[in-house]
Amino acid sequence: MSFSWLPEGQNENTRASDKATFLIYSAAKKHASYFIATANRADLGFSVVLDEQLIGTDLHCYMSFCNESGKLVGNSMYVGLV
Repeated sequence: MSFSWLPEGQNENTRASDKATFLIYSAAKKHASYFIATANRADLGFSVVLDEQLIGTDLHCYMSFCNESGKLVGNSMYVGLV
């Protein structure tokens, strides 16, 4: 599964070095997979190999960004159903 996002201009709350976090949830399996601070904002994408038990189930996907220190955290965004 791959995630991608558009570049943003840098300001006091948005930096290329911000870290992206992802949550993939299967209600059918009652299983959540977390990928914490796995990509930089500047990467513009992240890919993950799914656990085989999740393939073929509806997956709810969320993502958020935090700064390098983890002290400033953005709101989680629902990015879709796969």
